Amino acid sequence: MCDDIRELVNTAEAMLRDMEYKDSTICHYRASWNKVIAFCKEKGIKRYSKEVENSFFIHEGIGPVPGLTPNQRDRVRHVRCLLTAKDGKLPKAWRQPGPRVPEGLIAAYNSYVDDMRDRGLSDTSIRGQECVVRRFLASTGATSPAHLRFEHVITYIEGMPGAAAQSKANNLYVIRSFLRHLAVKGMCDSLLPASMPVIPGHKHSSLPSAYGGNEIAAMLATDVSNECPKRNYAMLLCASVMGMRSSDIRNLLVCDLDWRAGKLSFTQSKTGARVTLPMPDEVKLAIADYMRTERPDSADPHVFLHARAPYKSFKGCRNAFHYVTTSALRVAGVDPAGRHHGMHSLRHSAATNMLAGNVPYPVISGVLGHSNANTTRKYLAVDVELLRAMSLEVPHA
Repeated sequence: MCDDIRELVNTAEAMLRDMEYKDSTICHYRASWNKVIAFCKEKGIKRYSKEVENSFFIHEGIGPVPGLTPNQRDRVRHVRCLLTAKDGKLPKAWRQPGPRVPEGLIAAYNSYVDDMRDRGLSDTSIRGQECVVRRFLASTGATSPAHLRFEHVITYIEGMPGAAAQSKANNLYVIRSFLRHLAVKGMCDSLLPASMPVIPGHKHSSLPSAYGGNEIAAMLATDVSNECPKRNYAMLLCASVMGMRSSDIRNLLVCDLDWRAGKLSFTQSKTGARVTLPMPDEVKLAIADYMRTERPDSADPHVFLHARAPYKSFKGCRNAFHYVTTSALRVAGVDPAGRHHGMHSLRHSAATNMLAGNVPYPVISGVLGHSNANTTRKYLAVDVELLRAMSLEVPHA
C-alpha cells in the first residue's frame, strides 16, 4: 500500500472528485496537503504514516480536538483524509468520546455485548444498552466484576438528579440485565441483580412535549437554513403536519411518493408496518420544490440528501434533524423551556393540533401509524381546552 505523500495526495484528490466535491472545496484540501508536503520535505520524511500525521499536528500547534477552532477542525479533516483515502473513505467526524470501561471490566462488558447479539437485539438497542453499561461501569471505580456492589447502583442513579423517573427506570432495567448476565457467568455475586431497586414508572406517565399551532406556524415561517432552506422546510412539514417520525423522514425514498394520488407509502422504521398517508398540498408542493430546485443531482434513492458532497442520505446521522428543529425554533423566537425541542416533539404537536381540531382518534392513530388507538389517547392529556370541556361541575355545598 503506497505511503508516498505525493501519491497519497493524488489518491485523496481523485476520491474527492469521484464523490463530486466542488473544485473550490478540493482547493481547500489541497492547501492543507501542501503544508503536509512541505513539513515532510523539511523533516526529510520519505514514508508517510499515522505517526507522521500526529507529528504534523504537533508542529502546527493543533491540540486536542474539543479545543480546536473551526479552521483547525477543517485542517484535521483534510489531513486525516490522506490516510483514509487509501481505503476509499473519508475520515470519520470527531465526536466527544464517551466514558471508558475500566480495564478490569472490559471482559465482562464484551461478554454482555456478545450476549445481546446472540439474543438478536437490534443494533439500535445494543448501542443504547452499551451506552448505559459504559456509564455505569465508569462511575463505579471497581477494578473487576467481583467488586461490583449494590452501592454502586445507588450512586449511579443518584447521579441522575435531572432525569425523569422513566429514564431512571430504563437505566436500572439495563443494569439489572447486565448484572444478571454476569451472575449467570459467575462473574459477580448472584444476589446482586435480585437486590436491584425498582422505580415505578410508565412510558406514558409524563406529558408529551407539544407546540401550539401559532408556534408551529412561526417556526415554519422562518428561514430555517441559509444552505438548504427548501429541504429543511419540507422535512419540518413532514414532522409537524404529517406526524412522521424523524427516522421515517430520513429513510423516505423517491419511489414512496405517489404524486398523482397525493400520497406517501412507506414502511415505518419503528414498527415495520407499511402505512399510506395523504400528502396535504402544502407538503406536496414543498417536497416538489425541493426536488426540482435544491436537491443535488444524485442517484441516491432517498428524498432528502446532504447539501454537500458526497450527496448521500442522512442514514446514521441521528442528530442532524434535531439541529434543524432547534434552529428553527430559536430563529422563530419560540421558547422551548420545559419541553422537548427535537423533531419528535413536532410529531407530538401534529397529534395534539389534530386533536384540537376535533379529528377522531382512529384518524389520528392512522396518521401516526399507531396499531392501537389507546396509544394515541396520551395526547388527550395535553389538550387542556378539551379536558376543561369534559370536566364535571363540582356541586356547591
